[in-house]
Amino acid sequence: RGKRVVTIKTHYPHDAGRLVPWDDEIHRALVIIRNPMHAIPSFFNHIYEMKNHLPVHSQRAPVDAWIEWRDRLAAIQISRFEKFVDYWME
Repeated sequence: RGKRVVTIKTHYPHDAGRLVPWDDEIHRALVIIRNPMHAIPSFFNHIYEMKNHLPVHSQRAPVDAWIEWRDRLAAIQISRFEKFVDYWME
């Protein structure tokens, strides 16, 4: 690792993301933005796996768990997704 890299994956400024310590030296970026219709459910599956001590990318959460989470938190996640896009498009 170090500064001589081609790609950096981050979810920053989302709560789940962070910048590299030398982010002030990055003057250009190519940002790949997933469709939020896919990214947000995928994020929930990740949360479900971590919460249940499952291997990453091993399974999808049950539909009833997704619906409960979606109904409670989807609006917040959509807002965070919007902030992510706005941050990187500035």
